[in-house]
Amino acid sequence: QLRREVLQAQQASEQQFLQGAEAKLEQAVEQVLERHNIDVLVEPQGVLHSSTDLPNVTNEVTQIFDSLN
Repeated sequence: QLRREVLQAQQASEQQFLQGAEAKLEQAVEQVLERHNIDVLVEPQGVLHSSTDLPNVTNEVTQIFDSLN
């Protein structure tokens, strides 16, 4: 019984953390998209070829994410 309650509490805590992290990530991404006037955001590993230079904004998104409360 106690083990199940602890597991449920842990799962609820993890879910709450993930929901907050998702909101922060969306906010950080939106700020970077607006700042650089980016219309399409793709993962670098997902691009096989591009005739234009695609900036990697991962570090900037991470910095903003870390600064959000």
